[in-house]
Amino acid sequence: MDWDKIGEVTLLVAEDDMFNRKLISIMLLKHSNIKVIEAIDGEEALTLLDTHKVDALLLDIHMPNMNGFETLQHIREGEENSDLPIIMITSDDVEKSHSFSLGADAFLPKPFKLEDLEEEVYGLLDKR
Repeated sequence: MDWDKIGEVTLLVAEDDMFNRKLISIMLLKHSNIKVIEAIDGEEALTLLDTHKVDALLLDIHMPNMNGFETLQHIREGEENSDLPIIMITSDDVEKSHSFSLGADAFLPKPFKLEDLEEEVYGLLDKR
């Protein structure tokens, strides 16, 4: 993967579990051209999307206030970020088909390896 080829990117990580959120951020920040913004739930993710230019969203499914499915559906039904690349993240592999039916671009089951995370993120960003 040629990370320099994708240029400077900003990723939004929406994950309610602080440890998982920080772990994902740290894994991605090893690439100098990636900036990470963090949200604790879907509501905060939507607020951040209104105020930041984001190149892709990593979205946990099971979150309080507004879960990942609700957030994904809200984004896809809107106009501003309807084509935003979104990777759904969850420990429940059964939710994969529902994620795609709502418009997710990729699905990453927990736990995942750094290589899997990088592959999914790079694949989406390289298609832009």
